[in-house]
Amino acid sequence: METAALTRGSIPPQLVSLALPLIFGNILQQLYNTIDAMVIGRFAGETAFAAIGVAGTVMNLFLFLLSGCCTGISVLFAQQYGSRDLAGFRQEGFLASVFGGLFTLVLSLAALLLLRPLLTLMQTPEDVARLAADYLVVIFGGLLATFFYNLCAAALRSVGDTRSALLALLASVGTPAAPGAGAVILFTILSGMGFVNDGALLAYSLILAINRPIEMLVTSLNVVGDAVASICVAKSEGLLNEENFNA
Repeated sequence: METAALTRGSIPPQLVSLALPLIFGNILQQLYNTIDAMVIGRFAGETAFAAIGVAGTVMNLFLFLLSGCCTGISVLFAQQYGSRDLAGFRQEGFLASVFGGLFTLVLSLAALLLLRPLLTLMQTPEDVARLAADYLVVIFGGLLATFFYNLCAAALRSVGDTRSALLALLASVGTPAAPGAGAVILFTILSGMGFVNDGALLAYSLILAINRPIEMLVTSLNVVGDAVASICVAKSEGLLNEENFNA
């Protein structure tokens, strides 16, 4: 894992090197909701498209709160790492994980409870609010995973490594749908972070040995889930040929 020390050498090139992965990562994260809107607008109609737009505003309210908290925590991490107090760094990481995780769980519950009142406050039409609420329930259910991603990214940023978080973000795009892609991406991330010693390669070999049957199960689950989702959408849009479906 490469780190940067801004107290040595020329500062501008190091700042650019740190900033570019951050900028690209932020753009990539914003594309999640944008792609959702493009797909939904193309295949599910204007009401669903409006629901994605409303949901994005509410979603960002909570996501930016978590992201801001993790940015603040990264300042503490950087202070500990800069003073070479690694014991303090680990302690801060433990406390941030425990209390941040608990805070995120409370925030998730509050978001679910306040979801309908927020949509009402925004004067969202009922048909749009219903779809937006369904979408946001899934988003808020995954806030804990979002928090830990941002916390890990903050820890990496605090030691001057912004590339590893970007690699992890890139790895999360599309890998579940491609058999074997997860193992390949894992090796790519490990190599990019500098973990190429014998112990790391042995761990990768063990993961690869058990990866194939797990990937087969995941692929089967993806196929079944996509099929069920397609049937539900077709049924709701009145496009399902029930004669063929029940044949």
